[in-house]
Amino acid sequence: MKNRTYLWAHAFGTFLSLMVCSSARTSAFSQPGEQTPQTETAAPNAAVAVRIDQGPKMDGTLDDPLWQLAKTISDFRQQEPYEGQPATERTEVRILYTRRAVYFGIHCFDTEPLRIIASEQ
Repeated sequence: MKNRTYLWAHAFGTFLSLMVCSSARTSAFSQPGEQTPQTETAAPNAAVAVRIDQGPKMDGTLDDPLWQLAKTISDFRQQEPYEGQPATERTEVRILYTRRAVYFGIHCFDTEPLRIIASEQ
């Protein structure tokens, strides 16, 4: 379990580092006084993770009140088939962290849930 926690923390740290570097790289290439055009498809620069003292209940649901403390990330865009367009299905992501772990709460909505095929392997 300790290795998995370390792996998630390492992956999250890498993700945040890439976001910061990407943001810095974009601003480094613009000329002084030059306005960088903003388009509707521009993604936000960073996600906000909320620090908590103890982890949320891990039961496969997002019913734990701790999840309500997290900022909801929901303005996702497609890559395929129509790059930059709003996602066809709504998804909400929340991020919490403790001193030892990072928790991602992901709620994937589906307009036709009866057509979902799930199987155990």
